Amino acid sequence: MALAHHQNPKGQVPLSFLLRITLKLQKKHGMGNLQVLLALQTLVARMSEITQRRCKKVVIKLQRRIDKEGQQIVPMLTNLWKRIQNGYAGGGVNNLLDLREIDQRVKRLEYTGVMELASDVQFMLKGAMQFFGFSHEVRYEARKVHNLFFGLLKIAFPHTDFRETRNALSSSGPIPSLGSAPSTR
Repeated sequence: MALAHHQNPKGQVPLSFLLRITLKLQKKHGMGNLQVLLALQTLVARMSEITQRRCKKVVIKLQRRIDKEGQQIVPMLTNLWKRIQNGYAGGGVNNLLDLREIDQRVKRLEYTGVMELASDVQFMLKGAMQFFGFSHEVRYEARKVHNLFFGLLKIAFPHTDFRETRNALSSSGPIPSLGSAPSTR
């Protein structure tokens, strides 16, 4: 449902329209208050087209780099993500998030902003680390992908401060640092 037709010149959606949508979702579709709230939030809060394009470029560049050099720089993660893409049905692999799914979420406008994208990439890396039992090797590989991702984000969004979001992965558990890691600046 496109909201553009219902927006005023300032880009605001009238409350009366949102109330009509709420009643329709509750009555016709039997949704509860929380489900309606989440649906409305999804309708109203979308990332801008330029932000979406930049996020898409970041994900594409990261995916290309992993496709090209993954076996050399992050072999465990590369193999895991290939198993996910091939639909390998064992060991809980199908429940893990991969870059192709994140790319699809960007295309479907499921993110309200770049921080949600970053959160999903971190969630993907945490899931991969957990799958491998948080071994030193997989944590090292996850840190490499993490640093590469945030390096690409900083290029695409040079005026955005990602320090707090970037540090969220390392605060979730012990992750080895890289001697040649790019600066967080």
